[in-house]
Amino acid sequence: MKNRIFTIMEHSGKTATEFADTLGISRAALSSIKTGRTQPTLIMVERIHDKFPEVSLEWLITGRGDMLSGISHSQQPDLFSSSDVKPEEPAPYTPPNASAVTTIQKQNGKKEQEPATASGTDNPHTGLAKVDRKICRIILLYDDGSFDEYMK
Repeated sequence: MKNRIFTIMEHSGKTATEFADTLGISRAALSSIKTGRTQPTLIMVERIHDKFPEVSLEWLITGRGDMLSGISHSQQPDLFSSSDVKPEEPAPYTPPNASAVTTIQKQNGKKEQEPATASGTDNPHTGLAKVDRKICRIILLYDDGSFDEYMK
């Protein structure tokens, strides 16, 4: 793997110092990898992949395939970026109680049924009546793809 790391350095046109700075490692760490005193760490492989996304991760780790994968992070699909593919139009939202019937007391004492409407609800965003609810789980999603989950 060390030879492939230095091939990437040459391909990038950076000096050893510039390459170490780009990866956020010390020049001494890079030198000890070159001399064979230490092996590259997983963190170093991740940093190379982050800084040089055009380099094939499989090639970097195993030596198989081509050095350049032909796709960079800027070309990879992103959950939040727009694409040429148009999503299907979602069906209009129908609240679960749209067909529910509420009973209204008339002045003369007769009961008459009228359909529930969103204007008579407590929550204008969902069209649902306010219900006592408690939080049972919170999920935090991070930009690196990891997450934390908190359950009560």
